[in-house]
Amino acid sequence: MNIKLSLFATIVILSVFGCASQTPTVIKNGQSSTSSDSAAQLYIFNISGPTLIPQNQKVIDNGKVLVSLPRNKYKIVTISTGAHQLGFQYREKPVVNLNAVKGETYYVVVGYNPARSWAFPLAGDPLVIKQLSEEEAQPLIEKLDLR
Repeated sequence: MNIKLSLFATIVILSVFGCASQTPTVIKNGQSSTSSDSAAQLYIFNISGPTLIPQNQKVIDNGKVLVSLPRNKYKIVTISTGAHQLGFQYREKPVVNLNAVKGETYYVVVGYNPARSWAFPLAGDPLVIKQLSEEEAQPLIEKLDLR
């Protein structure tokens, strides 16, 4: 019995330290890699509301998938300096245009609002993507889970 408990404790400890040591993803010229020569950090939050069939929100950067996030999760990625156009996969609009500067941190929120139906466009687009300030992002960092 003690061996099983010891094995379980070892697995838990390794899992915790393994997750804590992950290197952020760096996007350079549309290619992702891990690197310590990071340029800028980008926090992406998925604030989608409840839906019958939950789906990840796939965020693209200059035409390439940057991240695929489940509802109520966020991810921190490192992006290269320069122009970035963030949007949804298979949708031209809405988009967020960023001009990343080395050492800066940016916050972007994405989500699907089920209260806005595709059938009633006057209520507004059900897909939301927008840049946030650090003050606006702080409650999301505390509320949502890091993926």
